[in-house]
Amino acid sequence: VFGIKDRAGALKDIVVYLGFFGDPWVSEIHQEKIARFWTLYLKGQGAKLAAVCGDLATVFNAVRAGSGASETRDARYEINRAQSKIEMLRITRDIGVADWITRDVLPNISQRPPSITVGPMKIGIRWQGNLDLDLYATPRSGAETLFFEHTRSPEGYYFKDHRSSPQREYEFIEFETPVDVWQVQAMVNLYEGNAPGGASGEIRIEFDGKIFSGHFALSASHGNRGRSGRSQGEFWTRIDVPAILKLPPGSRETTVVRPR
Repeated sequence: VFGIKDRAGALKDIVVYLGFFGDPWVSEIHQEKIARFWTLYLKGQGAKLAAVCGDLATVFNAVRAGSGASETRDARYEINRAQSKIEMLRITRDIGVADWITRDVLPNISQRPPSITVGPMKIGIRWQGNLDLDLYATPRSGAETLFFEHTRSPEGYYFKDHRSSPQREYEFIEFETPVDVWQVQAMVNLYEGNAPGGASGEIRIEFDGKIFSGHFALSASHGNRGRSGRSQGEFWTRIDVPAILKLPPGSRETTVVRPR
C-alpha cells in the first residue's frame, strides 16, 4: 500500500503538514524514523513534508503562513540504494532490556557452568565495522527459527539494534520459554559488507542468571546475502552454545525450571 512505483509525480508540488495528537512515540528514535518515512514517501511522489508537530496551533499557523518544507530535513533523509535488505527493527521503551549485551564491561561474566541446562535464554552477537551480520537461532529441531525475517515465534523473539552507527552493532534472540541448552541451534551469517581477512565478533549468552561470553569468526571476506547450501559454508559459523556455557562434552543432564 505504500509502494510508489509509477507514482513519481502523483503529488507534484504538494506541501504536507503532519499534525498528531498526544504522545504516540515509543521513543525519540521511533519519532525520527516515522518522520524519515513520511519525508521519503512524499518526496518519492514529488511532494514535500513541511512539518511534523504535536502542537496543532503551530501546524495551522504554519499552513496559514505558507511555510515551506524544511530543507534541512529534506537533505538529511536520503534513501541508501545499497540497502536492499528488508527486515523488522524492534524498538522498545525499556532501554535496559539489552543492557546485558550493550555494556562494554560486564562485572558478572560467569567462569563456571550453569547449575541447570533447561531455562529461558538470551543469545546475542556484537561486532564492529561497517558489516551486516545476522543471528539465527532455533530452540530445538523442528521448531521455528528466529532471525531478521521472522522476529516472533511461540518460544521468543528477535531484536535488531535500531541504531545506524556501525561502531558497535548488536542483535539478540530471547527465548522466553525454557529451552534445553543441548538442543538450541544458533548460527551467524555475514549478510553484507566487505571484510578483508574475515569477520569476527563477540557472542554473549544470558542463562541461569549469569552472563557467558565467547567469540565467533567467519572466513568470508564479503557477504552472501543470507544464501545457504554446501558452497556457502565460509559465510556461516555455528555457535556452540554448550561450549560457551562452559558445559563439558558428555555432561548432558536436564534440570527443568518451570516459569512461575
